[in-house]
Amino acid sequence: MAAKKVTRKELLKEPDEFITTTGQVIRFVRENPRIVTLGAILVFTGLLAAIGINFYLKQRHLESHRLFGAAYHEYEAIINSPEPASPDAIDKVLADFEHIATNYSSLPAGEMALFYTGHLLYMKQDYKGALDRYIKVQSTSLAKKGLGLLIQYHIAMTRLALKDYDQ
Repeated sequence: MAAKKVTRKELLKEPDEFITTTGQVIRFVRENPRIVTLGAILVFTGLLAAIGINFYLKQRHLESHRLFGAAYHEYEAIINSPEPASPDAIDKVLADFEHIATNYSSLPAGEMALFYTGHLLYMKQDYKGALDRYIKVQSTSLAKKGLGLLIQYHIAMTRLALKDYDQ
């Protein structure tokens, strides 16, 4: 037996789903104002927390780049100087880069600062310290972002300076 075909007239007599659902929501809000208010406060608090965390992370990122830029400027002055750099000047820049590498290690500026500490230690002829830094940099995201070959080159040059030919 064929199913009875529903006519438009019969469909119009059925209650509208949108109006019915909206009415239920309005009724719930009127009957439970405390729950609705608490829910709105929780959502608002969550949004404020997310905005605050985002702001903090952006400020931390900007601060790390500012510090790295200042330290890199000093590094460039040492490298481009016609006379040899004083050990105190190298130590100051090394301390700046180490501060950035320690406090901002998860950010790109911290990873780059770690890389430059290797350069400065190599300049000071502390080849073991430089090798340690270059190996640490190899496990950061810099190696995955295209600097892997450069890092390997610095590791190889440091091993040559150490006369460690076996590796």
